[in-house]
Amino acid sequence: MGWFLLIQDSVGERGLELTQARYTIGRSRKSDIRLFNTYVSRKHAVLTRVELSQTEPHYLLADAALSDEPSANGLFLNTWRRVGVCSLQQGDVIHFGPQACAKIVDVATLSRARKQQLELAFARAQQLPRLHADQNTSVSVFEPADQPELFKDDTQIWTH
Repeated sequence: MGWFLLIQDSVGERGLELTQARYTIGRSRKSDIRLFNTYVSRKHAVLTRVELSQTEPHYLLADAALSDEPSANGLFLNTWRRVGVCSLQQGDVIHFGPQACAKIVDVATLSRARKQQLELAFARAQQLPRLHADQNTSVSVFEPADQPELFKDDTQIWTH
């Protein structure tokens, strides 16, 4: 059982399977997970894996304030504002300001094709110029051929 991070912001929906021990999250090109919205700080948050058991991963989310300047808009977990460190579980929705969010899902709930589509979109978004990260611009990371039936009914994934 692995964790997958679904991301929704100004460039659309994308995602990645969480396999690393640590991820930086923010608007900066140096972030491991780039978010594209003016409400997101350049260094917004840090996601860190902690080993509680050998069978299930566990992640902690920390506002960048713990190691750097505080993020301007803070972190909201399942609509509650959190300051400092939050323990995450599958199904949690993280808000990085009003127009950028992510959801933790079990990777086994995604079809292989859906997972590949989201990961391809993630890779494309990571390569976008800084211009798009610093402006509230709508830019799609999907080619027209990448948007078939897979993206029509995602309401189940995003409802908590």
